[in-house]
Amino acid sequence: MNFDTPEVKELKEKVATANRVLAYAGLATGPTAYLGHASARIPNTNYIVMKGRGYNVDSLAKMQAGDMIVLDLEANVLDGPRGVIPQNEVKMHTRIYAVRKDVGGIVHVHPRFAIILSIAGKKMVPVCNEGLALIHAGIPVYPNNELICTDEQGDKVAKKMGSKNAILLRGHGAVTAGSGV
Repeated sequence: MNFDTPEVKELKEKVATANRVLAYAGLATGPTAYLGHASARIPNTNYIVMKGRGYNVDSLAKMQAGDMIVLDLEANVLDGPRGVIPQNEVKMHTRIYAVRKDVGGIVHVHPRFAIILSIAGKKMVPVCNEGLALIHAGIPVYPNNELICTDEQGDKVAKKMGSKNAILLRGHGAVTAGSGV
């Protein structure tokens, strides 16, 4: 597949922007400026655009379209800057995309309150309209704080997530999925 198309270029820009938004929203700043990642499926394919790792300046706030990598669902880099490799937790993204054809975008971050909620064992209740639909649908909790680095771990997260659009990773963070990044 040719990854130098206007469609792929636009998707790289959207993914880079999503990564910058994570930083500007305070979800990846300070010592965690490089933690977290957004990805998007190239429509009607099994290829994804994602932030990698190995940049000279690895900060979500600095990501640009040219920094994005294109991967297949086996996490092979097909396009991107020289020396940039997949995120450690790329398998969380690829395994969700593999089983959820409806998913066009995934975000994983480590917000402190999501981490606290994931270990509190308390039922979440909505406190504002923005999260109402997610809370009412129920947010599953993956019961392990491990990094999701293997197909097996990614499959477990995808299975626990099911058809929901969010999952908390106990003591680790949150993953959201939707029709686009």
